[in-house]
Amino acid sequence: MQFRGLIVFLVAVTMGTQVFAKPPVAIGWADLKDPHAEFNDPFEALGIFELQSLSTYLRAGQQLQDLDLDDATRKRLENRRRIAANSLKNKGYDAQRLVDQRFVVAEKRARAGVAGNPDLDGKPVKLSGFVIPAPPGASGKPRAYLVPELGMCAHVPPPPANNLVLAHLPGSTPVLPLFTQITVTGTLTKQLQEQTMRVVDGPVRMISLWTLDATGLEIPQAN
Repeated sequence: MQFRGLIVFLVAVTMGTQVFAKPPVAIGWADLKDPHAEFNDPFEALGIFELQSLSTYLRAGQQLQDLDLDDATRKRLENRRRIAANSLKNKGYDAQRLVDQRFVVAEKRARAGVAGNPDLDGKPVKLSGFVIPAPPGASGKPRAYLVPELGMCAHVPPPPANNLVLAHLPGSTPVLPLFTQITVTGTLTKQLQEQTMRVVDGPVRMISLWTLDATGLEIPQAN
């Protein structure tokens, strides 16, 4: 079946007489996160320029702790730090408050990143994402990681564990190139796993919270 510039290739696998007790629920990537672990992250709204200003403020403050600095260097660092703080203040941010919160926020991020939505554990779902090819499992079945955004794990770091899904694909699945966009149907299970594998230019540590036992998938392909 052809569409303009798009062919949808449907792989449907029936496992004996197994059927879902309930039809798969279409979910988004935000649904995979535990809503009770979410928190107000003060760094989330910072753009690249705000982050650069904050980094300058932090580094200058650390360098100013050196008691052996000469007067000229100390004044230069104080001025650099003041400019960075004012730049953030003009955009509504308190530089020192952000610096003071960084370790607490990092700890909360780490906890939230491995917290999955308990309501989805063991449930049939339908999820779309981009493929990171993975080695076959012990059974020999093809596998792939799914990520929510193009470029993750290659050009940018991997997502948090609760937004990295290891999909066990149907045996008839063709070879899927890196970043192929697919829609997978299957049972989602919470299972923290970790492996290091090569992606594009080097080894990447893949920590996934979710496993998806796929019974079907859709692969959009260009003509």
